[in-house]
Amino acid sequence: MGDPRVAECALRRPPDRLTAAIRLAKAHIDYREIVIQSTSDDAPGLEPGSLERLAGDWLAAEREVAEGIRNPAQAEEIARDLSARYDDAIRSASREDLRLAWEAARKNQAECEMGSESWLEARRLSELLRGEYEAAPPDPVEAESE
Repeated sequence: MGDPRVAECALRRPPDRLTAAIRLAKAHIDYREIVIQSTSDDAPGLEPGSLERLAGDWLAAEREVAEGIRNPAQAEEIARDLSARYDDAIRSASREDLRLAWEAARKNQAECEMGSESWLEARRLSELLRGEYEAAPPDPVEAESE
């Protein structure tokens, strides 16, 4: 039997892909009365409402669209909503916030069994956030010290 931490890895897929549950209040799409299931509800490394949680939810929604898991129109609307929220969060985050999100995603990845599907998904998340961190302009305090 594998590592028990794998079952608790933040980006595992829920057993019932068609459920629509939410733990993030902001994930609710008011005009459709649709809720988005967070893929990382039980993960200690990804805090509810955090940038890394939002990024993970967005990646999971995009994966659902690509794999045709749900009703295509519903899945696409959910992915678009999460994409817009992720974009807003990235634009408003400081470079330090992006670094902390990347570190949380790396910690989450380290808690997964290397090579497993959950590890690969956690790796995608950490690489996404690493890219965002590296592309971010330096914070004013960082720029002054250089």
